[in-house]
Amino acid sequence: MEYKTCDTFFICQLPTKPTLIAQDDVAEVMWVNKRNIEIERFAFPSTRQAVSQWLQQ
Repeated sequence: MEYKTCDTFFICQLPTKPTLIAQDDVAEVMWVNKRNIEIERFAFPSTRQAVSQWLQQ
């Protein structure tokens, strides 16, 4: 099934890692080292493409 999406991606640097808390719209949140990101686990091709480009920088 194909989904039409309109995606926006942001990059920022934080001075410290804030505590992340999943709420009713998200099952889980976690910090992941960028070397351990598994591109194939992203559902949407646009997200896989954006993250792949970011990792190549």
